[in-house]
Formats: sequence, structure tokens, C-alpha cells
Amino acid sequence: MTSALEAARRLSAPQRAELRLRLWRRGLSGAAVGLADEDPAPASCGQRAMVYLHQLAPMSPAYNTPVQCRLSGPLDEDALRHALDELVRRHDILRTTLPLDAGRPVQRIARSSPPLLEVLTPSSSSSEEEAVAASRRTPFDLSAGPLVRARLLRLDDRESLLLLTFHHAVIDGWSIGVLTHELSELYTAAVAGRPAALPPAVPQYAEYARWQQEWLDSDQARRSLSYWLTQLADPPDPLPLPADHSRPAGHALRGAVHDVLLPAALRDRLDAVARRCGATQFMVLFALFQVLLSRVTGAEDILVGTQLANRRHTELHNLVGYVSNVVVLRGRPRQASSFAAFLASVRTTCLDAYEHQELPLDVVVRHLAPRRPAGRNPLFQVGCTLHNTPSPVTTAAGPTITPLDAAGDEGARLDLELDARDSPEGLRCSFTYAADLFDAGTVAEWADALVALAREVADDPDTDLRPSPAAPRPASPPPVLASVPAGDLSRTVDGLFASVLDVPVVDPDADFFDLGGHSLLAVELAARLGAPFSLSEWLAGPATARRAAHLLRRS
Repeated sequence: MTSALEAARRLSAPQRAELRLRLWRRGLSGAAVGLADEDPAPASCGQRAMVYLHQLAPMSPAYNTPVQCRLSGPLDEDALRHALDELVRRHDILRTTLPLDAGRPVQRIARSSPPLLEVLTPSSSSSEEEAVAASRRTPFDLSAGPLVRARLLRLDDRESLLLLTFHHAVIDGWSIGVLTHELSELYTAAVAGRPAALPPAVPQYAEYARWQQEWLDSDQARRSLSYWLTQLADPPDPLPLPADHSRPAGHALRGAVHDVLLPAALRDRLDAVARRCGATQFMVLFALFQVLLSRVTGAEDILVGTQLANRRHTELHNLVGYVSNVVVLRGRPRQASSFAAFLASVRTTCLDAYEHQELPLDVVVRHLAPRRPAGRNPLFQVGCTLHNTPSPVTTAAGPTITPLDAAGDEGARLDLELDARDSPEGLRCSFTYAADLFDAGTVAEWADALVALAREVADDPDTDLRPSPAAPRPASPPPVLASVPAGDLSRTVDGLFASVLDVPVVDPDADFFDLGGHSLLAVELAARLGAPFSLSEWLAGPATARRAAHLLRRS
């Protein structure tokens, strides 16, 4: 054994990462061969990002992950309490907090934790809906914890609501399927008075975080970094989604959701398009979404984030924790001659991204070092994800379990996200949006446009995506600035910007899009300025200061 310990200590970081995978395959942890692991464990890359976002908006519930269900029928409350406590005992990550150690987040794992389940009854001061909303929206303290809570709302003798809420720093979509499966087995075993038939919980998340650090020193990680730095070089400016309201100060945005269904018949026709083009359901949905974004904004170059389970290694399939990763996919739909042609490029982009999905987004951003607009994600403001993670269990001994729809109003992580889930009824699409920026009617129009585009593509995948030639424009009135003295030009431009953007005062150094501008307002503004323009040349950057200088050069 001593020789094995000495050999393990001599391994390079990538070799230790490979050894851990082999041990996990046999149901063993790194401690079995003496891999020396420091305490406390480092935070994973995803957890470091969560801590950073938490510091920006500590009271935001945007990264709360609710798992809520209705329990109908006989319920053994003691068995449920035992099952939840056993779940916490099995998975260290559910006893983990993320304090700072010398300025860096670490994982601190409690040896034990108090009973998890809190039993509530509706009171005259709060309704069922208010209790459910409070469970979803109450923020977590990442450094103090706990980062999971469980509430049982007893409605009557046969009806209850089980309200589980996790912080995203300790869970992801895949983990929810693992946890609900284990909770069902633990509850059923407790009711029957037998041991639960569950495999050992190996690896634990702290060891996964160490494996991730070791893997980042590998040749594979370096190849992935090279790919992403090339793929995302010279990222475009923030996507100019036409907002109804100015962006508020700060980083926390109120969230709202608009749901739309692509009916089963339409979904099946889109799946046929996918098969014809050698693509997947997600690739078709993603291509549709990028075409929609291009039409809404007029943008030529679009970055959209998508969440991947990031469980390529089967050894990670039963791991509970934040393993998923966001990859940024780049598309240029306006350059494609048809939807089928654009789908082919999306297919290539996705397949390449899947090969490099393990490199954490946090690492990519650090190396790209893009300009960080205040209050926005540094690379993308829009997301699109097809959720195909394991389904939560809906059966257990005794009660009938009915999942509750998560309202999605905990907060907006991005300006706009499209989340889709396949179902017998069709593809259920949820637009989660920043209610501080967009009105419900605006997002509803975009959702309807997505359905219309899907029907168009299902009818003819070769439909032309290129913009139609513009109709002849009527003669414009004389430029409004023709008789303005040069000394008054800046004040006149200030006034025009304020009028078009419907704001009282315009800061000469403000950005047009940050002030609430979008491509349609840009066209109106250009007409009133009486000068040709290029969005990329002079509608980005300091607003009135650059506009006035541009017009003076022309005069």
C-alpha cells in the first residue's frame, strides 16, 4: 500500500484526473489509493461563478432552483423526513457552503446537518400560492448556508405540497432527476422497513471539483481552450433586443415567463426536417431561435448560450452537484441562403462545441477578457436550452405525485431565455425574460413569431432567409439639421436622441443601446438626423458626442 501511495503522489495533475475516473468506474474514491486532497476542497469553476454573481446581487433569487410537487393520498410524514435526511447524509454537496478563504471560494462540508423538513400549514395570513412563492423566492446565503430547504405544506389529511428549493451552486437539472429517484426509493424503503437499494454515492462533488482542477492542466483542456478562443474571437456587441424600458441600474432583474406550445404534429414535422438534415431536435430549435433573433434585432452575428449536462463520463451520471456547463454558440443566419443551409452550419457548430463542452465557461471568459457591459453577461444576453435530463420520479409508495410548474418569476438570469421540454402534447417552450426590460406583449409577439417561423420551415426547409429587397421609400423631408449653426449642433443632437429614446436627458457619453435604443429606433433617428449611417460604425459607442462629430465632419 505504501508504494501505491508514493506512486500516486508522483503523478502529474492530468494523470491524477485519469486515475480518479478509473477509480470511480470501480465505485472507489481517490482516497482508496491515497490521493492527497487538501481540506477544504476548492470550489468548482461553476461554483466560483455562482459566488461572483451572488456578491453582485446577494438578495436575488434568480439562481434558486425549485422542485415542487403535489402529494395526493396517504403520506407517511416520518418516512418522508427520514428519506430527506438520508439524502442529505448521502450527498456531501447538500451539506456544503461556499465561504471565502483568502479571497477565494472554497467548499466547506458540514459533518452533519439539522433535520431538513419543515412542516407548515396554510394560515389566515398567507395563502397556498404565497407559501409556494415564498419557498421559491427566499434567497440563500452561500457562505452561511444551508443551500437547500424542504417544506411540506399540509393542506388537509390527503393533500400536501412538497416544496424543495436548492441554490444552483449545489445542483443542476440532471441532479434533480438523480435526487428525486433516490428520494422515492428512500421513502419507499422507509415505509416498507427495509434498506434502500441504492449504490454508493461515488464520487462526491468535492472530489469532482478536484478532478476538474487537475483536468484543466491537461492537453485536452488546452485544445478546448484554443478552440473556444478561435470560435469566439472578436465577439459582437450586446444583442440589441428592442426593449420597452430602459435597463435599470444594478445586476438583479425581475423575471417573468411566457409559455407557448409547438403542437405534436408541428413538432413531428420539425423532427422530420432534423432527420433529413442529419440534425437533432435541439439544432432545429436553436436555428429557429437564432433566425428569430436576427429578424427582431437585425443583427448579423449572434451569440447564444446553451446549457449542457456535461456528463460525457458515465462515472458522473449519478453525481449530485453543479456539473452542467454553458457553451456559447455563434451563428450568422443572415448569411445563409436558406433555413436548411443555416441548419447545416448550426449542426457543425454544435458538434464542435459538444467536443469541447467540458471547458468551463468561466475559464473561456477569463482568457477572452471581453468588454463587460454593466449589468450584463460579458459574452451573451440570450440563452436557448432543450432540457433532456432525467425526468423527476412521479410515483412513490402511497401518495400520487404531481409535479408543479416552476413559475420562473424568481428572477431573470439573462435578458431572454428559451427553455424547451418535449412532451406528448408537443414541444413546450418557455420564454423567461427580464420584466424590467420587456413588456409581456412584446415577448408574446416574439413567441408567436417563433411558432409561425416553425410552421414555415416545416412546410419548406429550403425557405429563403435572406431579407427581401426594401420597397422604394418616399422622398424624405429636408434634414432637420440643415439650418442648425455648428455651435448648437451638439445640443440639437442631444434633443433628438432624447425625443426618439423618450428619455428626459441624454448623457453625451452614454451608449445608444444602453439608453434603450434598438435597430428600429436607429432608423428613425437617422432619418431625423438627415445623414446616412452604419450601426456598426456610429450607433455604438458614445451617443451624441460621436453623432455630432460625425455630422460636423460631413458639413
